[in-house]
Amino acid sequence: MRLWLAVVGLGCLVPTSLFSQKDLDREMDSLRRLYILRYRDIAMDEMERSGVPASIKLAQALLETRAGTSELAQRANNHFGLKCGKNWNGQTYAKNDDEFDKKGRPVLSCFRKYPHVIASYVDHSAFLLLPEKKDRYGFLFELDPLDYKSWAQGLQKAGYSPVSHYAERLIFYIEHHQLYEYDQQVKNGRTAPKRVATLNGSRLVQAREGETLQQIAALYQVPVDSLVVFNDSLYALDEPLQLGDPVFIEPKSATLASEAPAVHRAARGQTLRQIAQRYGVQLRAIQQYNAYLPDVPLSAHTLITLRPTGISCLDIKGVPMKRDSVAWDGRLPRLQGEISPAALKEKNATFLPLASDSLSEKATPVAINMQTGEVEVYHRVEGGDTLMRIARRYRTTVASLRRLNPGVRDDAIRPGQTLRVR
Repeated sequence: MRLWLAVVGLGCLVPTSLFSQKDLDREMDSLRRLYILRYRDIAMDEMERSGVPASIKLAQALLETRAGTSELAQRANNHFGLKCGKNWNGQTYAKNDDEFDKKGRPVLSCFRKYPHVIASYVDHSAFLLLPEKKDRYGFLFELDPLDYKSWAQGLQKAGYSPVSHYAERLIFYIEHHQLYEYDQQVKNGRTAPKRVATLNGSRLVQAREGETLQQIAALYQVPVDSLVVFNDSLYALDEPLQLGDPVFIEPKSATLASEAPAVHRAARGQTLRQIAQRYGVQLRAIQQYNAYLPDVPLSAHTLITLRPTGISCLDIKGVPMKRDSVAWDGRLPRLQGEISPAALKEKNATFLPLASDSLSEKATPVAINMQTGEVEVYHRVEGGDTLMRIARRYRTTVASLRRLNPGVRDDAIRPGQTLRVR
């Protein structure tokens, strides 16, 4: 693929290659950094749970998936190249790999297919910990979890992958992207909520600091519109979430469990929407029992009916019975963890920044077209941008931008719009 660039002063168009090898290396490095920022917390969760170093998990995933762009990652959420095996009962995905028939012709191999990426990370840990594979991988768990070099060399020795120089490649990614810092953070007792938990019978994700609904939707492969509905439109799509904010990834229940309190005493400024979220119940249920209250910030100690009791909060005089009320303290009641065992810490806890977190906010979004294999570069339109300004920034032409973005007419672009520039 070629791009024609205007050369000012010469009055002619000169063809040039779209990317040099140096450009490709830079774009792939950017892809790897984006992958790390997206999945680092899952890797650290799994290190806490299983003992597999986060650095090793991330390095293996980077190599196995080409930073999340491989066919197996894109279509089967398989980030560690795990094949079906005799004990696999989940979904499968068939593709050509390294197996051939007696005539030397490639045959389809059976790979594991997962509902979301987290399942792949969890299953990778389970695979290495299988009792029947103890003779093969058991020695790894006797190593220092901070000794990533021995782990990398041990995986190669155990024959985890047929890729040549497997250990050297893992070590390169770990050192180049300083992934060992995540191992150290886990060892030092990082502050982190349970990633996936259950509240009132429905599964939720507890947000990381600064995450958005859009990022969670992509990570768990739930349509973002569905997340909005599941969470009663409590969060805006691009609103940075606070540490521990509950984001339901499936519909909330219409009723509360019988052991839940019948009445809630609101904190100052709380809304019905927030109360419904904290108890894992649909907003319409709360509204049904409290039709006299609007969904606006409430006064302190306002009494909210959570489930039918045969008596209205309006009829309760003075302070309600202790067993019928709960003063909201910002914590999720009766939370049951599913994946990570780490307990939910205080609400205002923060993460320490790492050197490997220093991804520029203006990093160019890139992707690999799985049909053509080409690297595609995108630009997010900002206020004041014009097609001419964008063309100059990426050393291309307005005509080329229009060709790559058929829906763009004249200079009608808007902030937040994503344009392909290469």
